[in-house]
Amino acid sequence: MLAPARVPDPGLSASRRRAATVCLGAPDDAPVVPRRLAQSPVSTGDPGRASTVVALPPPTPAPSQPRVLVVPTPPLTTLNCDAVGCSASDGSRLNRMGPNLWGPGGACIALGPVLQCP
Repeated sequence: MLAPARVPDPGLSASRRRAATVCLGAPDDAPVVPRRLAQSPVSTGDPGRASTVVALPPPTPAPSQPRVLVVPTPPLTTLNCDAVGCSASDGSRLNRMGPNLWGPGGACIALGPVLQCP
């Protein structure tokens, strides 16, 4: 059996409207929408007054971001070296300038066969 719909108290509606105006900056003519209570009214000790807790709407889920698969690149290594430079594993040619190897992006640091290039 359905419970009869409760009609909100006009004094309560006016109080809600004033609170919305003061706290939220809502216009005076904004409609007051009653919501379901999260729990039964809690007694404040005064039998003529009861405070209520208003339920908040459920949070909207954040839009899911597509997952991006990041594939690490293999380290760059030296393949063949001669007096003027080295061939790298990505097919580039690194020219020797003093103790450094210079590639298309700038100076590379050789740590054994592994290269760190910008």
